[in-house]
Amino acid sequence: MRARLCALAAAALSVGVAAAVTMLPGGPQAYPDPLCAPVSARAENGGTVEVVVRGGQAGAGGARFTVPYDCTYGELFALAGVEDAAGYDPAAPLSRADAVFAEGRYVLYIVI
Repeated sequence: MRARLCALAAAALSVGVAAAVTMLPGGPQAYPDPLCAPVSARAENGGTVEVVVRGGQAGAGGARFTVPYDCTYGELFALAGVEDAAGYDPAAPLSRADAVFAEGRYVLYIVI
């Protein structure tokens, strides 16, 4: 009987300690700003987007450019020196649907 009572007291103590620890300040804090934001047609960076092209003729390290929002895939690949980019329409404007917010700017990563 005494062993059960000691086990019950130890369990209650450990639950109480765990509850007290979760209420202490200094744990994970919520971010004040959202971690993601939609890419709009015009952002604060003057209508440009960073583009990183990797693979193909762009080389192992790839190439990084700052281009206007209305840049086409054909214009971008001409800058990067890429002659054959299968799967991309050269006349289509860059799609910013997959752009990420990094280094304070929207960056579009293209792997060919």
